[in-house]
Amino acid sequence: MKSLKQIPFLCLALLLCLATACDKDDDDMGNSDLCEGGRLVMLDKEQFDNGPSDPFTIEDVSIDGDCLSIRANYSGGCGGVIFELFDSEGIGESDPITRQLRLSLDDNDPCEGALVLDLLFDLTPLQVDNESSMSLSIDGWDKRQLYEY
Repeated sequence: MKSLKQIPFLCLALLLCLATACDKDDDDMGNSDLCEGGRLVMLDKEQFDNGPSDPFTIEDVSIDGDCLSIRANYSGGCGGVIFELFDSEGIGESDPITRQLRLSLDDNDPCEGALVLDLLFDLTPLQVDNESSMSLSIDGWDKRQLYEY
């Protein structure tokens, strides 16, 4: 009987341990480390025009700070895929300025499973002196993204 009375105290202790184990900073999507591990946007007109173009679909795009997040759907499952983001190296003179991007997939994966991958790209290579924002147009995505820096 004595052990049954201890159950509420053990449950409370377990809940306290779980609550203090969570680090609020890990869930803070506005933190500057969001793009840590993200790939840099490649400033390469040749690859923008002629780089790999295996099929995929963009499901979602968002910007948080200097990080561009793209959710892409493609066929695979056995490895051997490379996603890269290329900039055309042109700057459209508008207000704000505009840059054209293309997500590239080099898919050497013979499998046909439907996969979704969340990709992160660091946008800092796109920044232009004396500008504080730009509109990003991404091939395959119909909504322009405002990048403020």
